[in-house]
Amino acid sequence: MDTSILSDKDQIRRAVQIILAPAWVRGDVAELRALGTKKGTVSGYFDGDHCEELIDFAAHWSGNAAGVYITLNPVLRDCLARASNRAIPYAKHATGDRETTHRHWLLIDTDPKRPKGISSTDAEHELALDRARQIRAWLLERGWSLILADSGNGGHQLGRIDLPTDDGGLLQRLLKALQEKFGDDAVEVDITVFNAARISKLYGTMACKGDSVPDRPHRIARLLDVPEQTVVIPRELLESVVAELSGETTVAPSARQQTDEDAPAFDVVGYLQSHGIEVGRSKPYADGGTLWELKRCPWQPEKSGGGAFVIQFGNGGVTVGCHHPECDGKGWSELLDVIDPGRKKPKTGKTGKTGAKKGSSIAQQIVALAAEDELFHTKEKDAYVTTKIDGHHQTWQVGGDFYRLILRGRLHEKGLVATKSALDDAIATLKAKAIFDGPEYVVHVRTAPHEGDIYIDLCNDNWEAIKITREGFSFVADPPVRFVRYPGMLPLPAPVEGGSVSQLREIINITDKDWPLVVSWLMAALRPTGPYPILLVNGEHGSCKSTICRLLRLLVDPNSVPLRDSPKNEQTLMIWAKHAHVIVLDNLSSLSKDMADAMRRLATGGGHSERANYTDDGEALFYSIRPQMLNGIGDITTRSDFLDRTLAINLPVVPKSARKTEKALDAQFAKVHASIFGALLKAVSHGLKRLPDIEKLDIDLPRLADFANWMIAVETALGWEEGTFLKAMNRNEDQSHELAIADSPVAEAVRKFIKQKGQYDGGWKELLKELNKVADKATKRGDGWPKNERALSTKLRERAADLRGVGISVDFHDNDRPKRLSLKYVPQQPEQTEQQQYPSVAALASYGIGDSCLAALTLAKLSRFWNAAALAESVAPVATPLQNPSVCDGP
Repeated sequence: MDTSILSDKDQIRRAVQIILAPAWVRGDVAELRALGTKKGTVSGYFDGDHCEELIDFAAHWSGNAAGVYITLNPVLRDCLARASNRAIPYAKHATGDRETTHRHWLLIDTDPKRPKGISSTDAEHELALDRARQIRAWLLERGWSLILADSGNGGHQLGRIDLPTDDGGLLQRLLKALQEKFGDDAVEVDITVFNAARISKLYGTMACKGDSVPDRPHRIARLLDVPEQTVVIPRELLESVVAELSGETTVAPSARQQTDEDAPAFDVVGYLQSHGIEVGRSKPYADGGTLWELKRCPWQPEKSGGGAFVIQFGNGGVTVGCHHPECDGKGWSELLDVIDPGRKKPKTGKTGKTGAKKGSSIAQQIVALAAEDELFHTKEKDAYVTTKIDGHHQTWQVGGDFYRLILRGRLHEKGLVATKSALDDAIATLKAKAIFDGPEYVVHVRTAPHEGDIYIDLCNDNWEAIKITREGFSFVADPPVRFVRYPGMLPLPAPVEGGSVSQLREIINITDKDWPLVVSWLMAALRPTGPYPILLVNGEHGSCKSTICRLLRLLVDPNSVPLRDSPKNEQTLMIWAKHAHVIVLDNLSSLSKDMADAMRRLATGGGHSERANYTDDGEALFYSIRPQMLNGIGDITTRSDFLDRTLAINLPVVPKSARKTEKALDAQFAKVHASIFGALLKAVSHGLKRLPDIEKLDIDLPRLADFANWMIAVETALGWEEGTFLKAMNRNEDQSHELAIADSPVAEAVRKFIKQKGQYDGGWKELLKELNKVADKATKRGDGWPKNERALSTKLRERAADLRGVGISVDFHDNDRPKRLSLKYVPQQPEQTEQQQYPSVAALASYGIGDSCLAALTLAKLSRFWNAAALAESVAPVATPLQNPSVCDGP
């Protein structure tokens, strides 16, 4: 069975590396478990040195089992003895809670309610995912860091934690609280996944509950959104969410603790008793905290029995609440209003450590903590901030998760804790300051132009960039442009000089004729400005389409999710484009008209608008221009306006004798990655130097003329002869025209008719009669054949550019009455040898043109079918200017 259809090894590898890394670092192991196979339960234990074996076993059983799972938490290394780095059928033992060594992950599983043992419908699946996103947004606002994933039937969230195996029931209470808040009759939060030995779906494998039917299909589980850094969620945050959902209110430590870290802890019991509150029994709480029951409710003392409680966390923070329904939302402030209404207010006018006045609200203190950050906005009125961290500048969205964490961290250093509402108020204020008081700047993802140079964000921890000038490239510690980073962006290697782009040719499965197109796409993708060509990779099973696309992306914009499925709509595509420099769509069978139009606009610069959430007339605007790749089997699309913007390549099937594992390919690529990157940067520098002279030439260029000029400027730095790019581009255009015509019965019939008749000048009705004589019966009975002259006009106009590309001129005389058109066959010159098409500089010199490289370049660009003699005759009047060596000083 072809496991590539039933699994996604890139996803499996990424999930394994993210989830199991903490266990393997500790020297522990993980269990892989496949349930519901024909050989019972299949299980095996793997250590960090056998990651690839685990991945291979998982891919093998995906689709052949009801589900493939891994343990989320580290397992005792002794368990290797059950099945050491292999998976065995009919396994008798599975991991138990006592065999786990620690808790590294919290799983929040949202599932649609449905009969057991079957997959979810598309509507149920999407509803559960939306609920997971809703919970995630709520938790992110409270300072959490979460991975979002698709389980195949619903939504998963994974939170990095650091708890003992016996967590005192904390996670169980948390899941129950989330279910009470977010669960309903349609979607539930699974409250049974709290145990330490919990297994979870391995992303990249198929979820196969029941039979796969059209209404309830099997789906591959996938990682959807992985934060740039998986930050451990402190126990205090876990506890605070439980407290909030249980009706408690978390507050900061006392004012004395906030201003003096060495001061003794606030005496909660003494304070309460001094104000007439009877404190009952106490019991230990998490991480050194204490919970006290109050003998009477402060707000309803007439009620018998308790209900109210006070918690002091280990860090000094105090929380108050009550189980009486009437006391919902009561907290510390409400308690003080009852027991100490005349309490002394802090004096104003003096400032504390935050820079805010003493007595300021938490929101005001957060705003004060951001005083040294540079707030600004973009043309679209999006708010951003540039802040200095560890000696280098970073740029983030003001309302984004990471800047919220930065602010929470600063507040925590002052002994303060922010509630959600306080942080929201502060963020709203900072956004307003950025938009109304801050300057307007442009933000960039991965590449940026600046004063004629190009900057590339290496995305490393030091926020370094590469600066490319006409003289070469260099490292820059603090680039003058504002790069922003989004989840999934990975670092580029430090470039190494002395390499060659041809090193890539030895790794990937590309034909000689397609090689210039592949390198041309890379060279375009390294530019910060478009338009960009779309690389269309066709090939059969076994031609390494996905692998090649993944490696090409690694060279210019590495990402933890290098390949994506087709987006469900244009808005999704535009959001992806906002968050990454390169878009790669994997394993497509077709491309809808709307999506082809969206990708075409994205290649040349396009916008998209949606009604803003929670508004009546607000508009959310998206504008991007991005390099794109897509791969598939067969003709993914035949739309002319899309093919005009593509570089289409066809991969040969890799012979069995030449096949390599992905691990071997990745290892081979890793050895030369930095040197290939360096060679590409050197070519970019060369292009910057030559481009101004190239743009002065008055010549015919193919579609995407800016891209063509760029490639003509850089090709000699790649070791190519002048004209190599245009020759490959011309061939690509010819193939695109042929593909489009082959897909159109009308265009095929017109070509056949005009080749026979030579020309046509007349009306649409008469032309349809002539074409009906040329076409066979099967063609005329097909849906694509026009039944009247109006339909003929529409279909012929769609393919007019392609007909011109194969030598048939098409002229529409729409102002005539009745309307008519002219068609004429223009025989193309026979294909000449490369030497005839692109004579050497010496050949040019023999005709008196001069030995300037610009003259050779002019020939290459003007003479698709000319020879040297013809060129000499045509350019003789301008031969003298071409001999000026100052116009071309490149190699």
